[in-house]
Amino acid sequence: MDPGFRRNDESAKLSPFTSHGPAMQRWIKLPDGRFIDANRIAYISKPETFARVDEDGNDLGIGYAVYLGTDFPRDAQLTVTGGKDEVFAVLRAILGGAPVAPAATSATP
Repeated sequence: MDPGFRRNDESAKLSPFTSHGPAMQRWIKLPDGRFIDANRIAYISKPETFARVDEDGNDLGIGYAVYLGTDFPRDAQLTVTGGKDEVFAVLRAILGGAPVAPAATSATP
């Protein structure tokens, strides 16, 4: 071992890559109101775009969709759809680029 390199045991305990326990859950709120643990996501698809229309046929602009899979079988796959800001906010939260918003709680007087 190189004498100029010393392993700091305290920093090794803080490193996320040397954790010996289960990872802490990071709950992400999806645009439709459901929650998913970001650590369970196995893959993220390429974002796809589509034309959105309402019940009357009015143009609502471009919609975005991304597939999230918590496992590789098809039944463990879910689709996140919404506007550009909604879908990319979910992706930023999953990838760690944005803080995770706390779940909404109802306050009773």
